[in-house]
Amino acid sequence: MKRLTTQILAACLLLGGAASAADEGKGLFFAAGAGVGVTHTRFDTLDSDWKSTDAQTNIGAAATFKLGYGFNEQFDLYITRTSAFVHGYDNDTQNRTYGNCITALGVNYAPYASEPWYLMAAAGQGQLSDISEDDSKAKKGWGYLVGVGYEVMEHVHVEAAYMGTRVDDDGYKLQSDVLHLSVSLYLY
Repeated sequence: MKRLTTQILAACLLLGGAASAADEGKGLFFAAGAGVGVTHTRFDTLDSDWKSTDAQTNIGAAATFKLGYGFNEQFDLYITRTSAFVHGYDNDTQNRTYGNCITALGVNYAPYASEPWYLMAAAGQGQLSDISEDDSKAKKGWGYLVGVGYEVMEHVHVEAAYMGTRVDDDGYKLQSDVLHLSVSLYLY
């Protein structure tokens, strides 16, 4: 966790330095979004509190946060935390709420500066965590996201993405795939 915190802090400092050095572009931004996620999870190993390793598909809340820098009208670079929440996997005997998340470096790229749509991609640490526990107990691996966004009006974006997490941590293995639809507010 300390290593990840250090990496995020370093990236934020670099983004801040780039912001002060740039003459044009959109500048620093923060974005927050909420929506719905459809999560399909395949468990390769069994947690001691779980009944089976059967794959499951669940619908739940989704959230996304971005802190970054818009270099111009076509290219944004950011740190993101994107999550999809599942309450009560069927095979969890304790009926807990889990977050399938990535903490990653991402980009938004608009192929045509005059058009309101853009492509998104991110890669970094993926995890599955019981949201009632400390983040240090999360099962970690790697994660990625690809998607498309559309600026509906100034600062308001609709984003659709596929997020994958692949966890292999201390003998605990799972694959999670999420279709993520959210409305985000971008503050530049």
